[in-house]
Amino acid sequence: MLREILRNFSTSDCFELLSEKQQRFYNELSLEQRESFDLSNVVYENLGIMLLSDKKICTKIVGRLRPEQLKQAFANLSIDADELTKPYQTMEEIIDNDPSDFIKALNVFDDYASVLVSTSPMKSTTQVEPEYPLYPYQIDCSQRIRSLIKDNTANRAMLHLPTGAGKTRTAINIICDFLRVNPEALVIWLADTRELCDQALAEFRKAWKVLGNQSMPSYAYYGDSELSISGISRGFFVAGLQKLNAMNNNDKVILQILYQQLKKHTSLVVFDEAHKAIAPTYKNTVESFIQQSLNNAFLLGLSATPGRVMTDDIKLQDENKRLSAFFNNNKVAMRIKGYNSPIEYLVEKKYLAKANFIRLDYDDIELSAFTISERRSEGNAELLKALSINSNRNSKIIDTIQLELANENAQIIVFACTVDHADELSMILAGSGIACRKIDGNTPSILRAAAVSDYRRRKIRVLINYGVLTAGFDAPCTDVAIIARPTASLVQYSQMAGRAMRGQRSGGNLSCRVYTVNDNIPEFRSVCHAFAHWDSMWSEE
Repeated sequence: MLREILRNFSTSDCFELLSEKQQRFYNELSLEQRESFDLSNVVYENLGIMLLSDKKICTKIVGRLRPEQLKQAFANLSIDADELTKPYQTMEEIIDNDPSDFIKALNVFDDYASVLVSTSPMKSTTQVEPEYPLYPYQIDCSQRIRSLIKDNTANRAMLHLPTGAGKTRTAINIICDFLRVNPEALVIWLADTRELCDQALAEFRKAWKVLGNQSMPSYAYYGDSELSISGISRGFFVAGLQKLNAMNNNDKVILQILYQQLKKHTSLVVFDEAHKAIAPTYKNTVESFIQQSLNNAFLLGLSATPGRVMTDDIKLQDENKRLSAFFNNNKVAMRIKGYNSPIEYLVEKKYLAKANFIRLDYDDIELSAFTISERRSEGNAELLKALSINSNRNSKIIDTIQLELANENAQIIVFACTVDHADELSMILAGSGIACRKIDGNTPSILRAAAVSDYRRRKIRVLINYGVLTAGFDAPCTDVAIIARPTASLVQYSQMAGRAMRGQRSGGNLSCRVYTVNDNIPEFRSVCHAFAHWDSMWSEE
């Protein structure tokens, strides 16, 4: 439409829009040449959209519009020109109020939209958001870890952040920084569950696309992976501890040789859930990677609970001290002033949800002949079995789930006593028409993945599990955890409670509820207490 409007311009109108050089060229033409010379087309081809960036020219364009062109211009804006008393004046007001509408009116917006954006006035200040960001406390921790890695005298450290505070993201950021500086290095990530391995691999692949500076291989060596480790000397290698141990115990000479080569190339070892690192088999694996590395490999442990257990038992206290010593007493944790614990800070800043810990009491008629301590003396398996078949206990769990389901937005994770217990609870719920799934270590991977996916997408409301979702599982939608599996392990309890504690700034909730079935077995319901318990056993970096 703009080209047609320019044909309404007089020769002098067009001449004024030419450059001095173009005007000289036109003046040197003969009268005969001028008669056949399309001056309006010269203006259009030379200035085009630039004509619409000048308010005076736009006003002149309005004045040169024929009535039918003006009517069409308003139609392009879904305005009926016949209802306007002063249509030309209205179009000039459009130029003043919203120049982009004037461009639309002339039906050139689609053709020149990208040009208009690129030629719009430059903004002096623009906020650029990162695609793989860290929170301030994560940045501080990662910088302190990097300093330790660069220090030749310190080759081990533990990163201690509460459940839900982003240990994996912080560690992956450290790894990406390490691989940018050392592109030929090999980073080994060790974990003992498929969930932890999957999480680490997915996070690295996501982060490197943003933070990486060149192509970098990543490897999955866990679960049913058939990866050959031949020739692997650089990149990011996620390994299941069980799979590595199986290789180490294999009698085939070639596998032993390849395994030794892998260790020699390693420059950085990350041990997820590092409170398990001093278990004899795991400890031997980690030590072999550190000692046989030709690159002075650094060991980074990750844990929300940097101790094995909370107990008055001297022997087990010694075990906690051995864990601290294993990481050279280097613990890097949050440094938050003015708060009694990091948890308080994380909740206040909405990184973590504010947890309401609720105790579930039930009438223990069926177990009245045996005290809990007597059942425990028969063995933990017998105790769990006895609890799992207690009808009063199960009724309390089901009633609590149904109470929470009355809240349309509630997403519930249940930690069952046994596999059979998970089966029974899911049967009861499904039989009453509730959308729920159950998973355990024996659930086929395809069903397991589908259940987790459906839960994250809120296609099901309840996810019942035994032994698989305590760590390495992230579903920020979760706002209710029901801990029906008794434990004297502070580590395990914190992990289970933490599944519901993702905060609003992490895609989760402002608050959450953590129900703990009261079996008169020692339990730990204070996550703040859990976080601070081991501090006296570590020297802060």
